[in-house]
Amino acid sequence: MADKPKSPWTLLSVNPHVNLTVSEIESGLSFDTRLTVRVRLNSDYPDSVLACMLWMAGRYVFNGMEELDTFRDDFEDHPSERWQRIIDQWPLVFGPTETALKKLFAPMKPVVKRPPWSKCQRCGAAIFGCVEGMTDIEEIKRLLKNTPAPYWCRSCGQRFKFTGKSLSCTDEFTVEETLESIEHAFPTQQPSFDTLQIEAGEDHDD
Repeated sequence: MADKPKSPWTLLSVNPHVNLTVSEIESGLSFDTRLTVRVRLNSDYPDSVLACMLWMAGRYVFNGMEELDTFRDDFEDHPSERWQRIIDQWPLVFGPTETALKKLFAPMKPVVKRPPWSKCQRCGAAIFGCVEGMTDIEEIKRLLKNTPAPYWCRSCGQRFKFTGKSLSCTDEFTVEETLESIEHAFPTQQPSFDTLQIEAGEDHDD
């Protein structure tokens, strides 16, 4: 069987909290606190591992820019080849190696809710980027088409469980079926006022 084509590189980033030192605060300067990692969204390993490491680093509070800069230089230096060494060298950020590995290679899990409102069980992120009651229909369709098979969470790297080609959640489905149901649920043409009156059983006086 031929390998699936690789998706383009995607840059993921977080801005962890940094407790600035007194001298850093008094300098009046603004600091770049962003951490980044480059991944392919349709690849499992090591991409989901790198996304999880980024998520874990984003939850750590760094003590001053010196600590963050040192970590960033190490973390962003070919992490796909050095990820285990980085884990071992930064126990304050990732915790004990055994604990970190359990997060990095956590079992695949079904998502909470069906698309387009699916959320990650671990971090609660909106997998398709859709917010229920806020994202309009055209944006929902675009987001679903751009992310037909989310293999893992872009926020925390949690891998998702599939049943065949269907993303596992409270019920099984295909993205095509979801798009079709959305078309019926959200008509593109708004009914006129006269149509609404007729559907409500109101008669017009001539």
